[in-house]
Amino acid sequence: MQRMFQRSISTGDVDSVLVDGKCIIAYPDDTPYPSRLVLGW
Repeated sequence: MQRMFQRSISTGDVDSVLVDGKCIIAYPDDTPYPSRLVLGW
């Protein structure tokens, strides 16, 4: 959240990328939770 504020990124921007963005790569074995790299504009 701190980094988002520093970069003027809103939670709406993050939501939009997660819904409409393209998954570049998934890391299903990442710990403690699976993660993914998402590209969005």
